[in-house]
Amino acid sequence: MTVKPIFRLLSSALLLLFACAGQASLPMPPGYKPVLLQNNRNGSIYTVLPTRKVFSEEKFSEDDFDLESRRIYLAGAAGESEQVQVVFNPRQDVNNLRAEFFNLQSGENSLDPTNFSLAVVSNVPIPERSNWYGFNGNEVGLVPDPVDWLSNFDLAANQNNTLLLEVRIPAQCPAGNYFGEISFQATGLSFNLPIEVEVWPIRLTEKPQLATVFCGPDIQTESGIHQLYKGVVTHEKYGSSGLKFNLSQDKKEISYDGKKYFSGLQKLHNDYAVNSFALPPSLLGGSSKLNQNYLSSGIPVDEEGFSQLHRTFLKTMRQQYINAGLLNNVFYYVMDEFPASSAGAFARIAADAKKEFPEMPVMALTHEWFPELAASKDIDIWCVPWHFFSTKDDDWSHWRELRRQGLELWSYMNSLYCINVSWNPKAMRLFPMVLARYDYSGSLWWHVAAFYGKNVRKEPWGLMNKEKQKFMYGSGYVFYAPEEDSGNWGSSLRWENYVQGTEDYKLLQVLKEKWKAAEASLDNKDAAFSAETALAMYVSQLASSFRAQTYFVDPLYINRFRQLLAKEIIALPQAPLVLVNFEPADTRDANSLHLRGLLEEGSEVTVNGNKVDMWGTGKVFTYEAELESGLNCFEIVVSKDGKSKKVYREVKCR
Repeated sequence: MTVKPIFRLLSSALLLLFACAGQASLPMPPGYKPVLLQNNRNGSIYTVLPTRKVFSEEKFSEDDFDLESRRIYLAGAAGESEQVQVVFNPRQDVNNLRAEFFNLQSGENSLDPTNFSLAVVSNVPIPERSNWYGFNGNEVGLVPDPVDWLSNFDLAANQNNTLLLEVRIPAQCPAGNYFGEISFQATGLSFNLPIEVEVWPIRLTEKPQLATVFCGPDIQTESGIHQLYKGVVTHEKYGSSGLKFNLSQDKKEISYDGKKYFSGLQKLHNDYAVNSFALPPSLLGGSSKLNQNYLSSGIPVDEEGFSQLHRTFLKTMRQQYINAGLLNNVFYYVMDEFPASSAGAFARIAADAKKEFPEMPVMALTHEWFPELAASKDIDIWCVPWHFFSTKDDDWSHWRELRRQGLELWSYMNSLYCINVSWNPKAMRLFPMVLARYDYSGSLWWHVAAFYGKNVRKEPWGLMNKEKQKFMYGSGYVFYAPEEDSGNWGSSLRWENYVQGTEDYKLLQVLKEKWKAAEASLDNKDAAFSAETALAMYVSQLASSFRAQTYFVDPLYINRFRQLLAKEIIALPQAPLVLVNFEPADTRDANSLHLRGLLEEGSEVTVNGNKVDMWGTGKVFTYEAELESGLNCFEIVVSKDGKSKKVYREVKCR
């Protein structure tokens, strides 16, 4: 089967966009082009960032490669993991290839071999183009997605064979550039590849963590999935179908056997770090109507007899969570994508929940903040299904007001599951950063293990609607079951990118924290220099809204973006203090850029070597720059009392 990828490797002309206009002196990190490591009689080896697919039959010319870096390169904060694809195209088949890792050294400090892992990236067969509510999947043939963590690998001759290399940087790892080699051996073959891991002087902590909500996995039948998402999935809608309730004849008392169910919750909480679980059993309403048979009682939701039975159920379940030691580890996922006609019922259900189970957060999953919801004081989380809607200009101000009132914002983006779309797996990585840009704190994934009794390695379709000719490859799952009973579960490029994105989310939270501290020191009262505006400034260089079709940045830009974030985080607390923003936030069609800065009185500023005058009290500067096609880089040097530091801003113009 011949692959027909829509996204091809960047042409030489397009790669010129990575050459910055202006005089900024911050070199590009490796990764903006595939890095050629070896090219000899045995074949070629190169690295590609995992935000883009590498198809088996793709051909590369010398102009496509970075020929100078000549090493595997990864960079990150202490407490973070980072990945890169290592691609082998051998002249002959290679069997049982094995990797051996050694200590990487940075002066007297070392990064030991236990921090590295390798996986093979394999393909799934996509027989035809797909469409899922406007998301067109145009890649057909063999498309890379499954990821299996192994100790040895077979490589096919004259095609691209992709391995995924991961480094886990310990939380206490000293900053520095760690150098060494990875040794590879196979029958009649042995070679070493140079590697550098740059550890920034930044430490990621466990919190704040993006809330990741999974619906679907069952610990009894798919326990291997939980190991793959340990430390990432924080909430789960778990096992409610296995919990049977019995009502007394007068429907005033509820009994059930919850021993097995709560045992499963305790295992997920203690062994896999899942923090919170959706209150069972089934949802009380959906996109068209309310549940007509609550707890199999024959009583419709929000009709006569419902409220009393519902409150009895809540009291009964609260006691069970107390007995299980999980009182503060439950949330109420009441309805799914409910319409305006159900908003009043939802508000009444939320009120009952707060009376009988006050410790339990209540989540509303709907596309609009209806008046009945706005009037309620009993809703803690609004989960918005952004796969169907585009952001509007006034959304952000509305969300900010809701956040000020204490409402938590989550998003529901099932459309990101798609395997055979040109914007994946990049979109899975960018999504958490887009959430950070809008001050959202959670994401919900529906049916992450809905395999429908089939082997998705061979039949990778998920949700389907044959009558409307709508179907989606990858929907309903981000993991792959083992092909043998004794095998391990496999991950996916999509899931691995999402995991990396949740760490980028944390990096943005560190930026936000440092920015706010500088704001306080500079006594900032101007929203133009706020931390929220700063996050919008950064993430607007990646995407213009929630929907994946607007994630316009090139997938190979991610290393540069993270480098700029790290530089900013490191520089923010250093003297002299300065906060630099610009407008417009989206510069793709702009002709000029308005840079503006807030700094300590008495500071001096240059932008790309040009001295800039201060305004008013001497704490504000502005700088107008004409933009050129491609990347435009600005080096801002701030000096005061014999100290100086550099701040970088970079924007793209079509």
